[in-house]
Amino acid sequence: MLGSLSRTYPARARPKLSDQPIVFHMPELEELREPVAVGYIRQFFDVLGVNQNRLHFLTVPMEIDELTVFGSQFMDRIFCDTNLSRNMQAAVLAPSAPAGAPAAGHAFVSRSLLEGGTNDFVSDRNLDDIARDLGFDVIHPETMTLRDQISVFDRYLSVSGFQSSFFHLKGFCRNAGRVNILVPEEKRTFSINFLKIDIACGFDDRYHLVNAQRAETPRVKFQQTLKIDRADLVDTLVRIKQAHS
Repeated sequence: MLGSLSRTYPARARPKLSDQPIVFHMPELEELREPVAVGYIRQFFDVLGVNQNRLHFLTVPMEIDELTVFGSQFMDRIFCDTNLSRNMQAAVLAPSAPAGAPAAGHAFVSRSLLEGGTNDFVSDRNLDDIARDLGFDVIHPETMTLRDQISVFDRYLSVSGFQSSFFHLKGFCRNAGRVNILVPEEKRTFSINFLKIDIACGFDDRYHLVNAQRAETPRVKFQQTLKIDRADLVDTLVRIKQAHS
């Protein structure tokens, strides 16, 4: 029985459970049908090699002879299990990158195509252009399949960008490059989740403070807009490249 996707990884890593039905302890609401059927949840199960026919929603009382419930591997802002990364890697149907494929280059994770969310990052010049001019490949996760998103961490020597849930996918990778998360030097902008996952999984990633100011009026559909100091951002990205060349 699953209460969240984080309970899937230890279950998938247990071969004897590979053919048993998976019961979601959540209602089959109209707004959930599309994500499960064709959206990101479907992609998660495809990556894990889980047949969609095994999924059942617990919407009415049900008699079950034997029920296996795994503990949550992660709880928002509270804890991260030290076995999380190991279970995520064991659960993936196939490696995220071919064995022995050498990592090369540097990736900058862009947020420029997002139409809403918590944090919006801007500068006096387009952030993507700044990174591109410094030799970074600009990545837009929302335009990629989940499997391609995961492979980014294996393909590049370093992956940098302002904090986003995309970075949590590193847990699926066996030979991930170093992640560099850019943190605006402004209160209430950093999520403790990144540190908890980093420490629990032993990633030893890097966090870089970047000068920023909060805009008085956030862009539409964002909770806040932060103006990034261009010179400080350039200096930070140059140091990241030098450290991973």
